Amino acid sequence: MQNEKSVGFSYARRITRPTFNDLAPFVFFVDPNTFLSGNSDLNPAISDALKLDYNHKQWLISLQYSYTKDTIAPFQPVLNESTDEQTFSTQNLSYFQSYASNASFPLFFAPWWELRTNLSGNYQVFRTAHYDENPTQNTYVFTVNITNTIDLPREFSFEVSGFYQSKSVWGILEMRPLGSLNAGVQKRVASGRGMLRLSANDILQTNVWNGITDLPNANLDSQFIYDFKERNVQLAFTCNLCSNQIKSVDVKTGSEKEQSRVTN
Repeated sequence: MQNEKSVGFSYARRITRPTFNDLAPFVFFVDPNTFLSGNSDLNPAISDALKLDYNHKQWLISLQYSYTKDTIAPFQPVLNESTDEQTFSTQNLSYFQSYASNASFPLFFAPWWELRTNLSGNYQVFRTAHYDENPTQNTYVFTVNITNTIDLPREFSFEVSGFYQSKSVWGILEMRPLGSLNAGVQKRVASGRGMLRLSANDILQTNVWNGITDLPNANLDSQFIYDFKERNVQLAFTCNLCSNQIKSVDVKTGSEKEQSRVTN
């Protein structure tokens, strides 16, 4: 009988390098006085993380602490006071600390109804590095993901899913809460080898990035809104044309042949 409980502890050290879009010094005009640009002076970010996991059957609880030096933060506004032009570019933070907890578990209200939930909480402490005055700031972030799956007669199934994220930050950019509600119905056809699915995404059109910067010391008071326009309805059909009774073929690799020569 397999052990249904487990405890894990890990330490990781990693380096995160800037992407091409972070580095490329191309300028994109948002309006005559607002631009988007890369930053060729970025440093890679180096992070150390500790993680403790507890797993019981399908329940998972984890605690994590991480410290990152030179965190790469996108969409950081910088004001050129002589020209009154504002540029949003990726910048390195001085540091970024995160204390996080996560819980993932299923709930079975009936044999035909399953609800999977993922909850996470995060306390973040950070400091910028590219302004004349760089105050230390902190924030709490809460995220929930829920997926309901309901099995219906005649090989139909119905699913409702969604997520919500509370106020969060990217450096000095404060992000307003956002979320998404999705729904779909599907039916197995062609003796179970095909699937017909009708789905609707971001039904309430709430998956919108709304960022605010209020930093009087740097003479910054700005807002940007980025709408992904993810609300849509899709009808899709998939079918597995292959037979499930294909015989397996034993293929010997070249390394196996070389190994047999060594052992003979």
